[in-house]
Amino acid sequence: GEGDVTFVGAASAFGNMSLQAARNVGVGGAINSGGTTAIGATGNLTTADLHSAGDVSLTAQNGAVSAGNITTNGNLNATAGTDVSAASAQVAGTVALTANGTGAAGTGNVNVTGALASGGATTVSAALDATLGGDVTSGGALTATAARSLSVGGNIGTNGDTSLTATSGNLAVSGTTTTPGNLVAHAGGALSLAGGLVNGTSTLTSTGNMTLTGTLLGLGAATLTAGGSIG
Repeated sequence: GEGDVTFVGAASAFGNMSLQAARNVGVGGAINSGGTTAIGATGNLTTADLHSAGDVSLTAQNGAVSAGNITTNGNLNATAGTDVSAASAQVAGTVALTANGTGAAGTGNVNVTGALASGGATTVSAALDATLGGDVTSGGALTATAARSLSVGGNIGTNGDTSLTATSGNLAVSGTTTTPGNLVAHAGGALSLAGGLVNGTSTLTSTGNMTLTGTLLGLGAATLTAGGSIG
């Protein structure tokens, strides 16, 4: 078919919720699900706040995923042909945010305006830029990769290894980074970190300048390599 799924107001279900559209999905009010929540669209997927007792799956095959505040007692998986954006995400399980997962056009950005918190591993992948505006807390490892630039506006706290990659652009973390594992940070441009505490090894590389605005304490070996200055 060629239809859209549109709710002007809220959408609620005592059990599982499934919304599938041949074109676009739009929910203007809050989504409340007593079970799992699976929403899929060939085009764009837009929701307001989303609350789910179970896993949340948001898929926009050729378009963008745009959500309000997401809370779930399960896992969160959001995949889009272009952009993935959310106001915030509070997730009891794992988080996977993938922008332009098909790799067809390479135009996808990930943008989480507020806090991103998970009880398990967190994976963020963007075909262009990844912008995480608030604190990032991961109950497991954190892997954030952007083909261009990656920025984190708050603190990073993980319960596993932390890997941050801005393949061809700048990498900037405004807050401190705390991890019981290893820290690997790579920037194809400039790299800027505000310091933190790393129990494992620290490996920082940048093609451009490297700036540490705070104290970076490491219990393991540290390797800093910059194509420009280090300051």
